[in-house]
Parts: sequence; C-alpha cells; structure tokens
Amino acid sequence: MIELEGLWVKMGQYLSTRADVLPEPYIYVLKQLQDSLPPRPLEEVRGTIERELAKPMNDLFANFVLDPLATASIAQVHRATLVDGREVVVKIQHNGIKEIILEDLKNAKSLVEWIAWAEPQYNFNPMIDEWCKEAPKELDFNNEAENTRAVSKNLSQKSGCENGVVSSAVDVLIPEVIQSTDKVLILEYMDGIRLNDNDSLEAYGVDKQRLVEEITRAYAHQIYVDGFFNGDPHPGNFLVSKEPPHKPILLDFGLTKRISQSMRQALAKMFLSCAEGDHVALLSAFAEMGLKLRVDMPEQAMEIATIFFRQSTTANEAKENIKTLNDQRERNAKALQEKMKMNKKEFQRFNPVDAFPGDAIIFTRVLNLLRGLSATLNVRIVYLDIMRPFAESTLLGSMMRGPANSQWIYDSPVNSEVESKLRNLLLELGSNKILGIQVCAYKDGKVIIDTAAGMLGKYDPRPVQPDSLFPVFSVTKGITAGMVHWLVDKGKLKYEETVANIWPKFGTNKKELIKAAPSLHRTPAAHRHRSAAIQSDKNGYTQLRTSDGSDDRSSSETAMAGTGTRMFIGDGDKMLEAFTGAGDEFAGMIHPNGKFGLGFRRYGYAAGGGAGEEGRRKTMTFGHSGMGGSTAFVDVEHGLAMAVTVNKMSLGGVTRRVVRLVCEELGVPVPDEFSVAGDKGPDMVLNLAPPPPEE
Repeated sequence: MIELEGLWVKMGQYLSTRADVLPEPYIYVLKQLQDSLPPRPLEEVRGTIERELAKPMNDLFANFVLDPLATASIAQVHRATLVDGREVVVKIQHNGIKEIILEDLKNAKSLVEWIAWAEPQYNFNPMIDEWCKEAPKELDFNNEAENTRAVSKNLSQKSGCENGVVSSAVDVLIPEVIQSTDKVLILEYMDGIRLNDNDSLEAYGVDKQRLVEEITRAYAHQIYVDGFFNGDPHPGNFLVSKEPPHKPILLDFGLTKRISQSMRQALAKMFLSCAEGDHVALLSAFAEMGLKLRVDMPEQAMEIATIFFRQSTTANEAKENIKTLNDQRERNAKALQEKMKMNKKEFQRFNPVDAFPGDAIIFTRVLNLLRGLSATLNVRIVYLDIMRPFAESTLLGSMMRGPANSQWIYDSPVNSEVESKLRNLLLELGSNKILGIQVCAYKDGKVIIDTAAGMLGKYDPRPVQPDSLFPVFSVTKGITAGMVHWLVDKGKLKYEETVANIWPKFGTNKKELIKAAPSLHRTPAAHRHRSAAIQSDKNGYTQLRTSDGSDDRSSSETAMAGTGTRMFIGDGDKMLEAFTGAGDEFAGMIHPNGKFGLGFRRYGYAAGGGAGEEGRRKTMTFGHSGMGGSTAFVDVEHGLAMAVTVNKMSLGGVTRRVVRLVCEELGVPVPDEFSVAGDKGPDMVLNLAPPPPEE
C-alpha cells in the first residue's frame, strides 16, 4: 500500500480505524498509514513551498523543523516558526499525488463496474461515484482552508442549535488558518497528544470516554445542525490538548461534505426512527433520502439501519462483532430470499437496493470511523443518546408546528358549519395537545365532518390527511365483534368456535379458550406510507391499564383504521340487537345490567336523556373507545355516526372536547362517556389513579 500510494493508502487508513471489527495485529500494522508514511525528501518539500508561496524559505520562516510531525497519504506536516514569531504547522502536498489519485479513481471505477456486472448484489457504483466526486477536493488546500474556517465558525456558535434544543456549542478546538495555496497550508500550531499515544493519554489523565463523546457531539452538530461535516474522522486527524479539560483538537478538513437541508432532515429522521423503532418513519426517511428498495421488508430495513447507530464496542470484541454482523447478514439474506421466492443462483444476482443516495455514502463512512475510533480508545459510546438531541433539533425545528402554520389543518372542503367550529377548536387546542388527529361524522347519512390536522408522527412531519392510516388501540374490538355477528348470521362461523382454532397466534396469554372472534391483519405494504406513528403523551397519563387492571397490549393489538371507516348497521334490527345485546335472543350472552352488549359499549346520555342503566336501556347508542383517545360510536336514534383518531396517546381529553362540541352544536345528547361528569369507558379510565382534570 505504501508503494502504491494514492487510494491504496486511503483504503489502509480506513481499515486501520476499524478496531471494532478487525483483529489487533492488523490494526497495529495498518495504523502507520494514518500519519507515519515514509517522508518525502526535503528538496521536494522546499521546492513546493517556495513555488507556491513565491518566496525563499528564509523569508518565510524564522525556523523550519526538518523532521516532519506526520506524513500521510496526500501531504506531510512540518512544525515551523514564522518570521513574526507565530508557531505554526506547514502542510505540503506530495508531488504527483494528484495524478496518482485520479488514476486510481479511474481504475477503481472500471473495477467496480465489472464487479456490479458479474455480481449485481455487490454494486458499489454509488460509493465509487461519490468518492470520484469528493476525493479530488482534498487535493486543493485552498478548499481545505475554507472548510476549516467554516467548521470552526459553526462549532463555536454560542447561540445553540435550532429551537434551543441543544443549549450550547460543542467543546472542541480547531486551529486557525494562517495562509493557503493550492498545495501548501499554514495553520496555527496546537500542542497536543496523539490519540494512538496511550501512555501520554494516561500520563496526562485524559478522560477517554469524555473525549470520544465530545468528538461524537462535534460530528452530530456538523451533520445534523450544520449540514457540513468532516468525512475523515480517523485517529490521525485528532489531537488532545495537554491542558485540562483536555479538549479534542480537530484537524484536516480536506474531505468535507456539504449536504442539503432536506438531506440532513432525512438523515435526522432516519436516526430518530431507528431510536423509536418507527418503521413507517424509517421508510419515509429512505424515500426522502433517495434510497429506493426493490422489496418491501420494513423489519429487515429497520434492523440494517439500526446497525449503523448501534452502541460502539471495545477492540477486544472485534471477533464477536464480525460474527454478529455476519449472522445478521445471513438472517436478512435468508428472509429476503424467501420473500422473493428465488433459488440460490437467482438470489446471488439480486440486488435489493434500486438506488442509493450518494450524499449518504460519506455519512455512513463517518459513523463507521467514529465507531472504530471509540474501539481504538477502548470506550463504549451510546450514539442514540449522544446524537439524538442534535437530530431532534434539526427535525423538530423544520417541522410545520401547530396552528401558527396555516397548513396545520389539512386543506379540504368544509362540509358544514359545525365542521368550521370544530376546526377552530382544533386550532385552540393547538400542537401542545394534538400531534395528529382525524374527525369524521355522518348525520342522517350525510358527511358533515371530514377533518384532519397535525402530522403523522413526532419525527414524521408529513401532514395528516383524511385517508391517513392511524394505529388505534381497542377501537376495533367492537368492529371485530360486529364482524363475528355478521359471520355467524351468514352461517360462516359459530359462536362456540374457539378463536385460536382459526387464529393460532391469538392463543397466548391465557386466551386459548376464548370463543369466536376473527383475526386482525397487518397493514398491506401498499398502504404503509400513509400510516401514522403512535406517540405517548407522558403528561396525559402515567400508566396504561385495561379496566381489569392488567396490561392488555396483546388483545388490544394495534390495528389500522382511518376516519374513512364507515359505521353501518348490518342487516337491520337484528344486527343492532346483536351489537347492543338487546332482545331475548342475546339476553343470555351479556352481563346483566352491564355496560356492554356483544362487543360494543352501550352509552347512556349525560343529562336529560336518561343517564345510568335506565338510559342505556332506552337509547340505541353504541361504540367503543380505545386506550389513548381514539373512539367511534353510533347514535341510531339521532342518526349520528362519529369517529375520532389520534396518534398522541392520552386519557381522551381532546376526544371528549371534540365529541361534546359536535353533539352540542347538533343538539344531540352527549353520550355519558364523553361528558364532563358521566362515566368514562373502560379504556379511557386510568385504574389506580384519579380521573384526569378536564382540559
């Protein structure tokens, strides 16, 4: 590699940083490529300096140290003293290195294209294309000087990040640029310890954990906040100041990548969707980045993306890391092959990636180099904790937030005066109460409300639309029960049939003997892009329990439903009697004087309509409210059907406000579950805690 120079040295430098996945003997040999290559002759160095700066060495420097501080792939660095007494370092580009690197890039491009033709699953064309675009920039030291000034300015900002999420600048040092030309760069000298000098790091008492965390914060700031970051964070490009608190010194900004605001928002969204396990937001981030997949496998996509942000490990775990990564790769490959129904030969020529964004190449390289850096220093870094505030500040700062933005409520026709008043209420409640919401209502068979507002997820700023799919808990229990009655009525099913017989996965958590209910299917891939992410409102509740006090996440399994779901009464009075448990035929199937019919809750009126059990017998209002605030109900007597879905889980305060407004505007009695004083449904009550105050 030393003899070949150019990109071969670059490759060796990269490998030398991957102490997290390469054995120690390889790292020991390869790390000399970082800054310990054979120095170029002094005559060559002198000739370059005098030619570039147009002055004799004696007129430029009071002193010039002949032995270089470091020699790397593109240049070598000497310590010197300017004639005005300032201590500096002088970076001099190797003669002929530009031609070597450009030739290497040309050869590498040809090789990569041949590999992609022979083995399509190993298509590295996006990587080499990005390298061909970015690598030549390293050969212009005027460009590096400007990059150094820009990063220094960005990281020294005292006002913090957008929206004040990150309160102060990162604590790093960057040398001042004194002078530059195409092939010579003069920088302020900073006395520091090399990261590979472990004895000195120990002698000076450097906290290596804090050191790497601060470097990681600096890169998170560059990537997510500035959109302008150094693409080469290997150990040779850092020093540590000798004075406490031993700040990291960032060097060498030749390979510096600029990304657009939309790309950094997409990268932030990818990071945060991994942190939250939000498959929908992850696939949305991929689309925004320009990453196109030929197959829909969100679980595997999440697993692969999460690998990039996994916690770093120490160097002595390299062997286990490689084994783990290989195991994950084999599992994903097997799942992909089964999904595509390909034989082994077909699968070997299949590349699941249709398009990979060049802007993400350097980003992923930086993450790998940072992981290698932490392994070299034998520390563990939790990237999801350290980088999260910076990603959040970027993404949340760019989102359309709340009623201050006219687009917060989706621009759809207003169907009625009551819908207009509802939209005013949603603006009043604002983004502090609502993340995303849909409200749909029918009166006497006509649509009077079809409103959507907010965004699909905390980290997914796309607007909620009337046809967006919302994860809702428990609401579909009633619909499921209704389908059971319909199937029984059609002779397709018997009430006595055990659910697990037709839906085996239902038979868990002591539900093996529960009688008939059909399964809920997962969202089809074609509609997944419309799905919203559920978000807990930690201020709204402290504990999620069902009415019997047990955790019921299995039976309240997430199902997808939009406000486009139309409530209907199946085959007339008989179906209505089944839903509400009314009539002699169903009397023996419900709890005496209970709140529930056969799957739906029976509502009384809050006031004036027969509150309590007597009211429940008189009214024909039924529905089901879900844990977190989503609800759906039908008031047959007054011809009203209504549904509300939310993706910010709470105790239903927003939902009650919405339902009360609609009912009061229509002159319809408010069902007791949604009244101020009436009983709340079993999934809207927080057991072991007092009722929430009205909002």
